[in-house]
Amino acid sequence: MKARKRRPAGKVAGPAEASVLKFSAGGVRAPLKSSAAPDVDAAGSVETLARRISQAVSIPTVSYADYSRIDLKQHRSFHAFLRQAFPLVHKNLEFRKINDYALLYFWKGSEQSLKPCLLAAHFDVVPAEDSGDNKWIHPPFAGHIDGGYVWGRGTLDIKMSLVAIMHAAESLLAEGFRPARGVYFAFGGDEEIDGKKGARSIASFLAEQGVELEYVLDEGTVIASGMYPGIEEPMALVSIAEKGHCNVSLIVSAGGGHSSLPHKENAVGILCKAVTRLDSRPFPARLTDPVRLFLKGISRHSSFPERVVLSRPGLFWPILKIVFSRNSNTNAMIRTSAAVTMISGSEKENVLPVAAQANINVRILPGESIRSVLDRIEKVIDDSRVAVRPNPDWLPNEPVGCSDPLSYGYSAISQAIKRIVPEALILPFLLSGSTDSKHYTALTPYIYRFSPVVLNEDELKGIHGVNERISMDNIRRCADFYITIIRITSEKAL
Repeated sequence: MKARKRRPAGKVAGPAEASVLKFSAGGVRAPLKSSAAPDVDAAGSVETLARRISQAVSIPTVSYADYSRIDLKQHRSFHAFLRQAFPLVHKNLEFRKINDYALLYFWKGSEQSLKPCLLAAHFDVVPAEDSGDNKWIHPPFAGHIDGGYVWGRGTLDIKMSLVAIMHAAESLLAEGFRPARGVYFAFGGDEEIDGKKGARSIASFLAEQGVELEYVLDEGTVIASGMYPGIEEPMALVSIAEKGHCNVSLIVSAGGGHSSLPHKENAVGILCKAVTRLDSRPFPARLTDPVRLFLKGISRHSSFPERVVLSRPGLFWPILKIVFSRNSNTNAMIRTSAAVTMISGSEKENVLPVAAQANINVRILPGESIRSVLDRIEKVIDDSRVAVRPNPDWLPNEPVGCSDPLSYGYSAISQAIKRIVPEALILPFLLSGSTDSKHYTALTPYIYRFSPVVLNEDELKGIHGVNERISMDNIRRCADFYITIIRITSEKAL
């Protein structure tokens, strides 16, 4: 299948207001209200949609790195829930269950010459501890509805989008709507463990069918309000690139023995020195295209002198690098990160370790590679006793390069954002995390990541944390966003 040439990136679509030099890590604030009447009532009230999300959350489709621990009965229960909750979708759209981790729907368009788009989401979730300091207000898989929220694991990551996509299709089918451009709905069941059996299987199937996509939209960055002090307008951050990631094992083998007769250096000590060296020498900062476009976008409404600095990020890079490096949020935008997440040694308190091992979780900036990461880690550690190897339990992924912010897909997403938050400033961004969208790079050069929600700092903590929940306002936004973007596919051009 021939890949299309990228159109050169130009000016960012949409202005922005901010001050990077006064960046705040305080999260985002809510609520925001859409001035447009929501379409959610086309197939039921927001309360009805909330109940559907509640049903989805009550099915514990938990992913584990060890696939043998995954309860596929719960996956199949979720598939059955979709069939029951959205009968028109299953009657009118082509459906293929590739495997228990990969569901694919196709809404055939009236214009066969138009390349279809793909809306992605996933139905698996991370585990939810509910005890001690991690005690939930409501049980994580109860789907409790209370206080203007639906509570539970997966409400934000990301069953709310999956249910909203299906609701949008069900609503539009009830109206007799048919898009001109075909639309795929791709739902993976193992995104939280890199999508090896889910999205990757879907992408392989589409490639075998010779499908070329106009664009892909997956989960991603949100609508941020209060991100910069003094700026009232919310910023809709549409990620046009994605960091890669890999898990690197540092392994030290040494003679064991009894702890009462310690060696001058044992495996844990050697390993700790290696980790310390790695922590003390972070990857170099670099200005990538997504961050350059983001900074130029926010410069347009910044006050002097920030406007001058942000409009010329290359020229003022030495200043920006210092400022961005001070904050963990902005630091992640300008460099590959390497975080020590796991370390192990002896299994008994009085036994010297025969081997010690650490896991380094690396998020790779576009323009770098897994190979360059491994080479640099070896160079920084500079100790032949420390083996540096990719962790075989996790699928590594190269960074996903920059997609054009002047494309059809970016414009469609922008129009849908304006529908739900008309005052939003729409900006391209770099996603520091990882999504299923990385598996679709062979099908289109236009891949975007955006979640149509406005979250405050406390709500953000619920993603992969305690008390994950979604508000009724955000449920309404999600429904309206996906209805709008599917409607836009009925247009041949924007």
